[in-house]
Amino acid sequence: MAEERRVVLEVVVDCGHMPIALERNAAEDRTVPAVIERTIQAAQIYVVIHGSRYGAIVAGSNQSFSHLEYEMAVQSGKIVVPFLLDDGDVKIKRGEMQKELDAAETELRKYASNSREYRECDSRAAQLRSELSHEQALWDFREQVKKDRFYQLFSSTGERAFSKYMVYRAVVEAEKLASEKRISGWIREPKDTSLSKTLEAVSRNRFLVDVVGAMAQFDALVPRIIGRPGEKEAAAAFFADVYLQKLIAYKRGSAEEGVSLFFESGSSTAYAAQAVGKRLAGRHSEIRISTNNVLAYMIFWLVHRIDCSLFPWGAPEQRYGAVFGCINDLVDESKRPSFPPSALTAEEEQAIQRLMVDYFSPAHWKGKGKPLLLGALSGLQLTEDPRFARSLGPHVGSMRNKVFKRFMYATGVPMMLFLDSKKIDLEVETDHCHFILEEEPSRGLTWTSMLENHPVAFCVGCSHEAGHLERQVKRFEELQLKVIRAGYSSGDTAFIARNDAFIQQFEEGMEIRV
Repeated sequence: MAEERRVVLEVVVDCGHMPIALERNAAEDRTVPAVIERTIQAAQIYVVIHGSRYGAIVAGSNQSFSHLEYEMAVQSGKIVVPFLLDDGDVKIKRGEMQKELDAAETELRKYASNSREYRECDSRAAQLRSELSHEQALWDFREQVKKDRFYQLFSSTGERAFSKYMVYRAVVEAEKLASEKRISGWIREPKDTSLSKTLEAVSRNRFLVDVVGAMAQFDALVPRIIGRPGEKEAAAAFFADVYLQKLIAYKRGSAEEGVSLFFESGSSTAYAAQAVGKRLAGRHSEIRISTNNVLAYMIFWLVHRIDCSLFPWGAPEQRYGAVFGCINDLVDESKRPSFPPSALTAEEEQAIQRLMVDYFSPAHWKGKGKPLLLGALSGLQLTEDPRFARSLGPHVGSMRNKVFKRFMYATGVPMMLFLDSKKIDLEVETDHCHFILEEEPSRGLTWTSMLENHPVAFCVGCSHEAGHLERQVKRFEELQLKVIRAGYSSGDTAFIARNDAFIQQFEEGMEIRV
């Protein structure tokens, strides 16, 4: 595996990390388990390249050094990145080892037992014999590496040959996982030097340390922000590209109340706020903005000096940094979801009504100018699944978030829901995934009714993987939604799928390109 190790080392260095290769230690150190353990403890990501050999055995045991290293890495909580030679290639190579052993044992008969040739041939035969005697251990180790984690298979030759691209892709995924899990010691140097300067300035200001520390306490928000940032940025940029200049022009030419945007709590809407904020910087009076998203509020008000109001009033809750106002008092956050979704309680309906009549509520925007609610989703179920009573449509991760989404729906204001493509038909976690809609046709709360009657659109961040964009677009077109695509040729891309009601109520007079 010398060539494969060389490729991994190059990629690790190219990605800005410091590689620790055990084979570069002195020969006597490589056989000391304590030295191996200290080396692994010093790392955050452990790469294992497993070929056709089980490997040299640790003295006094039946376990190879590679197997020992792997178990040490797993037990210490490291991110494990496995590369495994294809099973067929392994069997071929081990068959070649057996032939080599047979040839060596035949050759031994040619030499005198005290000759140099005999000793060299006998040593080679002993190594092969030892390796082949651990056949079952080899396959057991391979199954252990495969269990409960992503692994990358490679071949000796052909299209799946070991490559820098293969390793780069795996390292990028490992970086994301290390950040999400907040692995101890994981500090990636920012590519943007202005960020490192900002971090240094923050560290010198006690008040800023407190503010940043408070933001970091939103434990569910941080992983969401760093998860799939390319797709979220693409969706946010596409929304701004398609609508923002047209909204500004509408504001200037309209005698009505102009344009109003509400940014709901969520990582995708935070990216949308960032994209809009950059384009509106210095033009604070162009569009009325309000939000219950603590990140969006800081982006608009503090970063870009844009007027922004908080609705509803109150302190942000702990997990997502969302402001829910009276929902905090009237909605039981510990309430488990039901399938199919049950009707809201009297207290939950009361919370919605109180938000509707609030003086600053977006409910008062309906029919005035160009109002739009921008929301985020935990998932969007497009395929019926009997495991959760064939519930369809958007779902969120908390009961309070569900009630707030139902408030947004009740306003009747056009709504744009942001998500990345991974959230479409995402595995539903039945202990905390709350579907927003119910099966109440008379109240317009079904998924079908939403698509047919409520002005709704979906802004979807999507990768450029072969056929992926086309497959996702087709799913929305099958729902009779009209799709416009970003057409970004590099990086991630996006598309927006809208129903007729959204086009009629929000896009009228805007000449949106298709």
